[in-house]
Order: sequence, then C-alpha cells, then structure tokens
Amino acid sequence: MRKEYVCFKEGERKNSKATIRRRGLTREKCGAKLAVVRKGEVFVVSKFVEGHNHELTTPRKVHLLKSHRRVSAAQKALTQQLSVANVSTCQQMSIFELQAGGIENIGFLARDLYNDKRDRKNVVHGHDANILYEHFEMEQKNPDFRFTFERDDKDRMTHCFWADATSRKSYQYFGDVVVFDTTYYTNKYSLIFAPILGVNHHRQTTLLGCAFLSDEKTDLFVWLFNEWLKAMPGGPPKMIITDQDPATIRAIASALPNTFHQYCIWHIMSKFSEKLGALSYKEHYDELKNCI
Repeated sequence: MRKEYVCFKEGERKNSKATIRRRGLTREKCGAKLAVVRKGEVFVVSKFVEGHNHELTTPRKVHLLKSHRRVSAAQKALTQQLSVANVSTCQQMSIFELQAGGIENIGFLARDLYNDKRDRKNVVHGHDANILYEHFEMEQKNPDFRFTFERDDKDRMTHCFWADATSRKSYQYFGDVVVFDTTYYTNKYSLIFAPILGVNHHRQTTLLGCAFLSDEKTDLFVWLFNEWLKAMPGGPPKMIITDQDPATIRAIASALPNTFHQYCIWHIMSKFSEKLGALSYKEHYDELKNCI
C-alpha cells in the first residue's frame, strides 16, 4: 500500500477534485511530496521532496491548519462537563487558553468544539425519547423514584412526568403551597416544560416534580396533576399559585377541587402596568400591591 501527501497552499483544503473545482481552489503545483510505502508491519518513506514553490505557514499560524488541530478525549470530556454547567463555547475556549498559556497552544479552534457538539447531537438524533426512557428506568433502582411515560400510536413520546426521591421528600415538608408554571419551551421538540415548585424553610425554590407536555390543554393538565398526586406522599396541597391561563384554571378545578387557587402576584401586577400609564403605575404601585 502506497500513500502520497500532496502540498496545498495555506488556506486551501485537501479534498476531492470536484470539490476543489466547485470552490475555486487550485493546486500550487508545488513539488514538495512525501510518499510512504507499507512493508510488512511498518511504513517506510520511499520519497521525500522538501522544496516548496510558495511561502510556508508561519509558526504563529500553524495552529490554524486542520492537520494540526485535534480535540483530545480528555478535552472533549471537559467540554461536556462545562456545557452541563451552562458554560458557553466562547468561555470554554478562554479556559483552555488560560490552561495552555495561549490560544496557539490549545491544539484546536472554537469551530472544532462546535463540530464536536454537533457530532454528539447527531449520535442521539432520533433516539432522544428512548434515551430519556432508559434514564428513567435506570433511576428506578431507587424505589422512591416515580415516572409516567406516554406514547402515541406510532410509539413516539407525547408527554411524560417524573419525580425523584428528593422531590417527594420535599413535598412532605413544603408541599402546603406550590407553584405551577408552563412558560418554558424547548425550541427543538416544541414540548412544554412544566415544573411544579415549592419553597423550603430557607426560602429557596425546591422542585416537587417535572413534566414534558405536548400542548397546554385542560385534559393534559388534569393528567399531569393526577400523576403528580399519585407520586407525592400525603394529600393535595393547600394552595396552588399559577398564571391566569384558562386551561390551567379548569384543570385545577377538576383535579384539585379542595386546593385554594391563587393567581401569581407578578402576573396581576403586570396587568396593571398594561392598563395604567407608566407614571400612574409607578406612583400607585405600593398601594395596588398592598390592596392585593
């Protein structure tokens, strides 16, 4: 087996002839060449021509060449951990630059991190729901974990609910008043993220259950509240705070008839800001809030 490595001018890409013609790339007709022949278990250099008919890349730019860029397994693992912590790709590059002592010492570019992230997404593309279901099944090793996973007639996930041991234990102590809000959307799947929240004795937000919903209809909200009550120890909450969505109001009346339903004060005050002028709203804000 014989391999040849042909020289391209800086900035050009080694590719098929059709791609080279389409992109307007041209060979420099450089005579530099490295030919390698395999003999048994080793490779032997059979021909090497060192002379170039063009300027070589400077040491300060060599890290930009594709042949000199590679994201190691350790670096990929670190980028995944940083992504989980919501560290952006630009910030990740700053961290690598600080570790390496300069951007030219990192060994790759931000584009390589974006490409790696794309490749990881492609691996799970079309299998996301299955991966989520497998994750739920693994979590069931803890007997206090609860989940419900619903599919349509084509075996596609439509909605799901889950609550872990921490959520269920928190409900025992802080489940008298809960907050339900569905203002979060996932752009890729058009699913609605519906968390049920509480407040602990440190005035910190605590999670009491989560769901992915396909729409904001009353029937689906009723399903969610019923599944949530099955998972939570004890009875229904004394109070639930929501926005003024009509579907949510009807669902609470059906699934939580003995729970006092209160509108969120933020939503109420935002209505006043729409109805009143800016000056009047600012002048009478405290009076309105006290009245409510």
